Amino acid sequence: MVQMASDGIAAPAYRMANPELVAFASDAGTTYDYNPARAKELLAQAGYPDGFDVGTLSTLNGTYDKLAQWLLSNLAEIGIRGSIQIFESSSYITDAFTSNYTIGVFGGPVGSDMNDYSVFYLSSLFSQGNIARRVNPQLDDLFARGMAEIDDGKRQEIYDEAVSLIQDSALYIPVMNAVQVTAYDEDLNYSSAKRFAFAYDWSWN
Repeated sequence: MVQMASDGIAAPAYRMANPELVAFASDAGTTYDYNPARAKELLAQAGYPDGFDVGTLSTLNGTYDKLAQWLLSNLAEIGIRGSIQIFESSSYITDAFTSNYTIGVFGGPVGSDMNDYSVFYLSSLFSQGNIARRVNPQLDDLFARGMAEIDDGKRQEIYDEAVSLIQDSALYIPVMNAVQVTAYDEDLNYSSAKRFAFAYDWSWN
């Protein structure tokens, strides 16, 4: 998947927020491995022993189109069929925010703190980031408490619980994290490699 969709310049993702990049993100909760046999069992239990037609998979051109092709090929292995429709960005986002879609592939930068990811889950954001349109008062409360908490240890505990709920609900399926490739001269001084680089702090020997 990584090789096909991003020419190998990415890493598989198992949760919405990467703990290596996002403050107070967490490894808590269920991690889902690739298991077609188990997926077929669950489909049969849900009443779809022969799979079903998921309809149109909405996506954008480029990397997302490649991801959509990969996703459909994986779904076909367990009997789920569908077709791909490529949209312009504005049309895609409008459809996503108005729930005018069946399944879609999308991505992009979110933020550097776990609370930034609340946009995908808050009950008050149906017309914005919560395109799954699910109401979870417990998650609403956890994100509100996490944003207000100033003690780092307590804040991490709150987000551990939130991430555990997020992973268990599986409203969204994380696929991959893009890798930023940076080339620099050995004489360049910098304090650390941060997600948001402030180049004016750098200097040359």
